[in-house]
Amino acid sequence: YIIYTNFEAMLKRGSESSFEGQGCTFTYRSLDGRTLELIKGGMDVEVTFQNCGKFLRLYRSAREQEISRQCREIRRGLCTVVPPEVLAMCSPAELEEPIC
Repeated sequence: YIIYTNFEAMLKRGSESSFEGQGCTFTYRSLDGRTLELIKGGMDVEVTFQNCGKFLRLYRSAREQEISRQCREIRRGLCTVVPPEVLAMCSPAELEEPIC
């Protein structure tokens, strides 16, 4: 996540020189600690200013896919306690207080 926010900020600032020597490649560390490639051969593709937008899209997509199953399971568990119709009407903030 830190890499994502740093690259996003550098890209917004247009600071091409900030990317030099970062040594980051088209990989990410999964929640279980594995290093996974975002593209075929990603371990050998360095993130540059020119391809950073692609890296950010792929990184975000990989993270979303990784947690989607957990989110479905959390929702399924909540629905055993809170009827799905009621759950659909609540905002995240409204759910946070009574649950956390």
